[in-house]
Amino acid sequence: MIDNAIENTQIFVSKKMGQDPLFGYLHAERVRMNALKLAETLGGNKQIVQIAALFDDISFNKNNVETHAIESANIAKTFLEHELKFPTVKINAILNIIKKHERRVWSEDFKPETLEEKIVFDAEVMERVSALGFVKFIHTAGTLNFNSRELINLLNDFIENNYSAIFFDETKKHLEWDYRLVGTMLKNIKTECEF
Repeated sequence: MIDNAIENTQIFVSKKMGQDPLFGYLHAERVRMNALKLAETLGGNKQIVQIAALFDDISFNKNNVETHAIESANIAKTFLEHELKFPTVKINAILNIIKKHERRVWSEDFKPETLEEKIVFDAEVMERVSALGFVKFIHTAGTLNFNSRELINLLNDFIENNYSAIFFDETKKHLEWDYRLVGTMLKNIKTECEF
């Protein structure tokens, strides 16, 4: 059963992100479900990981790839304070998760440390390394005018870099089929293109 805070967040995020199957609310919902699966197995606060997962890409677009985690956290902060009236400790935990879900912003002093931060990061990677993540990456990279060879190499690096950053073996179990599928597709593409 979903609690009221999660349900209210789903409604807000759905209205804000729209229904695009790759970039809209459906993406957020898949990440939420991934986070919930992991939290049920690994522990952690299920409410916090679900809400953070719903918000982690709420501001994402092709123009703010580098800054969307901070922008998403700002949107979440306003909602959590004014609509859900969460206590500061819970808000800060959710905001840290959102800010740290994007590997490219990590530094030695700024990377996932708590169980919940690691769960949401892995939940997002589950989405990125899936067959839908494959399509999403091609769609996004295709708008950046890469040639075919660059695109194929970038996709391979994207999948491998995300997979290698996973925190939990449990995540790898959930991803095994998609990872093999995408890996086989990439191998076949490279063979057919004579890489």
